[in-house]
Amino acid sequence: MNDDTRISYSKYIVERKVLIMKVEFIVNYELGNGEVVLIEGSEFLKADKDDDEFNNLGFAIDAFTCCAGFKTQTFLYRDCYDDLKKIVSKTSTIVFSIEGKRTRLRLDIYISEKNKLQRVMCIDKNGYVTYDEAFERALGKKQKKK
Repeated sequence: MNDDTRISYSKYIVERKVLIMKVEFIVNYELGNGEVVLIEGSEFLKADKDDDEFNNLGFAIDAFTCCAGFKTQTFLYRDCYDDLKKIVSKTSTIVFSIEGKRTRLRLDIYISEKNKLQRVMCIDKNGYVTYDEAFERALGKKQKKK
């Protein structure tokens, strides 16, 4: 959703584009503690070309993790995003889910492709990233297609 905003000051017109990252916060008790964030692949990939979109994505994930009790922020570092981008397509859905209790919280990241949900990565409360086998398989499939 793009919106052109015009602000008029005497003789000058300032134009500014407002960028909005489409993110869904839902409750699904089949994943993690019940709260999840869904981002469509096309929205997720927009963040690659625009720093404002990347910051919006990071802000949404930070807000989600802080509400769950994480003490640190900025869970989606650029290198994690770049790794995820390698296996995400425009038709994918990226699912962020909180797992565990307060002392052992982690952020699990799933990719849903053709109605198949696979955990590809998890990030613990200290920011340590662990890649799952599904990530390696998906990366191998993408590289074979090229």
